Amino acid sequence: PTQMFRRDSPLNIFPLVFFLNTVVGFWDSQKKMVAKQFPPGDVAYVGLDPDEVYDWYMSDPSQYGVPADLDGDGMDDTTLISRDGVHPNARCYAFWGASLGEKLSRMWGRDNAD
Repeated sequence: PTQMFRRDSPLNIFPLVFFLNTVVGFWDSQKKMVAKQFPPGDVAYVGLDPDEVYDWYMSDPSQYGVPADLDGDGMDDTTLISRDGVHPNARCYAFWGASLGEKLSRMWGRDNAD
C-alpha cells in the first residue's frame, strides 16, 4: 500500500503511522479478494505501487492539464497531498486518473482509452 502524509499532517504521528499502514494493507487485500470473486471484466483490482507514486513526484503535471502552481502562491507545487495533510490534491488525482485509465485500457485489451 502507498500512503504518504505531509509532515504537518495530524496523522503523521509516530505510532499511528504504523497502525495506518496495517489498516491500509488490510483494506487493499480485501479489495483484491472481492475482485477475485467476480468474473473477469466485471470487477477489477487496479494496484498502485510506491515506485509509481515516486515517479509522480518527479513528473511534470502539465502533461495531464494540471498547473504547476495549484494553490496560486506563485511557486510550483511538488506535493501530491492536499493542505489538510491527508487527502490527495489535484496533481495526485491527475496522475492517478491517467494511471487508472492506462491500466484499465491494458486490462480490457484496448490500445487507446476513449
